[in-house]
Amino acid sequence: MRRGSQLLDIQGPDLLVALVGGAGYEVGEKERQSLLRLGFGLAALEDACRRRGAALERVLAWCWTTWGTGATYGPPTEWARRSYDRVPSEDLKRIWQAAPAAAFSDRLWERLGDLPEVWPYLTEEAWARWLEVWAAEHRRYPEGAEAFRFVPEKLVLQAVRDGSVMSWGHDIHRVLWARMPGKLLELVDELAESPPQPHSRGPGHGGPITELAYSAPGEHCRSLVMRARTWVAAPSRYPGVGEWLRGWLVRVVEQRADGWREAYGLLLDTGEQAAP
Repeated sequence: MRRGSQLLDIQGPDLLVALVGGAGYEVGEKERQSLLRLGFGLAALEDACRRRGAALERVLAWCWTTWGTGATYGPPTEWARRSYDRVPSEDLKRIWQAAPAAAFSDRLWERLGDLPEVWPYLTEEAWARWLEVWAAEHRRYPEGAEAFRFVPEKLVLQAVRDGSVMSWGHDIHRVLWARMPGKLLELVDELAESPPQPHSRGPGHGGPITELAYSAPGEHCRSLVMRARTWVAAPSRYPGVGEWLRGWLVRVVEQRADGWREAYGLLLDTGEQAAP
């Protein structure tokens, strides 16, 4: 049903659901793009899904095949940025949680860094793909640091473990130390017992364990110094600890971080010199 050459607004939700179901209606590209903007709202679309026995998540996933290209305006980005006519956060959440990670283009992945409003709604699958794109494009820079407040813990720890968060990413490490200090200390324990990873700065760098130690806030240095005492007492048990430890202990002393006296004593015990 049309008014002249235009579809009636009231038809929008049911027409979109019908198209997803394979109905052969003649709809022009301009009309299709208009439907995909969901100007009628998510509640109306959900009502149409009930009437037609369709799953809202399936309809949204179909929409994502276009939204995910990042080439057109659509609710995933436009609703997130609206400062007027506030869209319910639950609607934005449902749209993003229905997104198949495979539907996202690299262009849209890169835009996610400018859309902090949607970070809490991304699925683990989506975050995993974002990390791949981020590591390839921005691993040497602090871009995306704030996003690491929302990346699932399991993915974050693996990114640190495998070196995706490199030493240029101290801003990211600071975010992680504030978010999950206990988990990072556990990761330090794990890395200390593992062979060091090759690093572009040379064999003495130590890789991720070095970056964790050097980025640790002062209040966590004492815990690391206590671990260092265990490491130097049985070096063969801790292959992940190497030349980098001396420089880090000196740094703790120089900065008067928590545990600096213990660090100084450890330097003296191991025959090193540091100014008190």
